[in-house]
Amino acid sequence: MVTFGEANYNVLPCCLKITLERSTDPSHLWWVGATLIGALIGTLIPPEITGFEFALTAMFVTLAIDAVRHTVDNKLITYAVISSVFGVLMEYYVVNNAFLAAGLICYLSLISKDYIYSREEAIINDI
Repeated sequence: MVTFGEANYNVLPCCLKITLERSTDPSHLWWVGATLIGALIGTLIPPEITGFEFALTAMFVTLAIDAVRHTVDNKLITYAVISSVFGVLMEYYVVNNAFLAAGLICYLSLISKDYIYSREEAIINDI
């Protein structure tokens, strides 16, 4: 439940997050209450019924598709593809169960490179 809530919260624009953090808006109570009711109702579903575990994955796929549709710069998408390929190669040829760690390290390296380059470029332009 916490992961789902954090995922929903992280989708909000940064200015709205600040507003929500400082407010005493009752919508948080509704959100927590609805999550609790959903969890309780979920315990009534027989274990023979499968497929609900895919809901969180489907939500992240939908968020990713929406992010891709609204992006102007495809650099981060390219980095994601490169990181995924790197993760798969590490998984199959170097260490089992290394996909996630290798992909995240690769992606972090690529975006860090851009961050450092943009700061250096800003310093050079200020001179």
